[in-house]
Parts: sequence; structure tokens; C-alpha cells
Amino acid sequence: MNYRFSNLLGAPYRGGNLLIHGDELLTPVGNRVGVVDLVQSTSHTLPFENLKQIRTQCISPSGALLLSIDEDGRALLINKKRRALLHHFSFKGPVSVAKFSPDGKFIAVGVGRLVQVWKTPSFEKQMCPMQLHRTYGQCHADVLSLDWSPCGRFLAVASKEIVARVFSLNPHKGYEPPVLAGHRDGIVSVFFSSVAMRKAAQVE
Repeated sequence: MNYRFSNLLGAPYRGGNLLIHGDELLTPVGNRVGVVDLVQSTSHTLPFENLKQIRTQCISPSGALLLSIDEDGRALLINKKRRALLHHFSFKGPVSVAKFSPDGKFIAVGVGRLVQVWKTPSFEKQMCPMQLHRTYGQCHADVLSLDWSPCGRFLAVASKEIVARVFSLNPHKGYEPPVLAGHRDGIVSVFFSSVAMRKAAQVE
């Protein structure tokens, strides 16, 4: 008889970021990813295991690609819709945050004091699927949070040094990343405001 793994019961939540995409909640369950359908009130666990406990995860805007990263920086790239494992990859250090760009073409990750932007791999298996686009080393402490601008041309990055910086995805002549200082305590997160948020606040 053939048995197919469907769900993991009794495993506690031990940390890692939660994701909501559409009607689904994605949560780390040890070294696996659990998926909860918030409308149908059902759940299942993806049949892939990181080597250690998952620390961070991110999903592409289309919901097709899921990147799960364990506490040592080893990652799995998963075709979520087909439940197929595409690639193994190591960022060679603990990753604090990861996020796909709005167009899904890039992945930004915080590795210690560095911000790395990688080109998103294709759905086909390749010898070198992850290609580094740029590395930003201006932060003087570990990266805590990052966010893409709605246009995908800029990255806002917050670190433990209580400042935020705005980097450009591609080099622009004369552009110097602005430093947003003045916080009195540690920065919890950083965001670009969306069009919907600006309309709600009646800000042009």
C-alpha cells in the first residue's frame, strides 16, 4: 500500500514568521510548513523538511513559490501549487528576514549586517538556480526588517542600530541611500505605505 503524507499533528509553534496569502495562513511547524485554509477551516502540512527549525519564510506575489529558511540559513524553494521541491540553497548564515519583490523577480534577504538581493529562480531545475543581483553592506548592525516599495525599485531596511535606510534595486547616478534616524528605541518593522493606505489616510 502507498501512503501519502498529509498533515502533522501535535507539533507546537516554536517561532518564525507567519504568512497570510489569499485565504491561507502559512505557519512554521518545527522544520515543516503548515497551511491553514481560513475559509474552509482545514489544514495540511507540506511534505518537505528543512534540516532545522524554520526561522523565516516568504511567498511570491502569485503564491506559486515558497521559500522556507531554517535557523542556519539553509533554504528550500518550493513550487507550492504543485507541492514540488525545486531547489536547495544555503545563504551561509542566519537569515532574519526575506521577501519577494512585488513583481516576483527578486528575493531580498537579511543575512547578519548584509542585505542581499537574489534573482528569483525559474520553475525548472537548474545547476545554479540562485544568482546574486546586489549586496548592500551599509548597515552597521544586524538587519531586522525590510520592505519593497510598491514599484519594486527601492528597499527600505531597518537594523539594530535604530535607523532605517532606503536602497535602490539598481544603481542610480548620484543616488545616496537616505538614513532615516530619530528613533528612540529599537525598530520593530519597516514598511512602504500602499496606495490603499494613502487613500484611507487621504494622503496624496
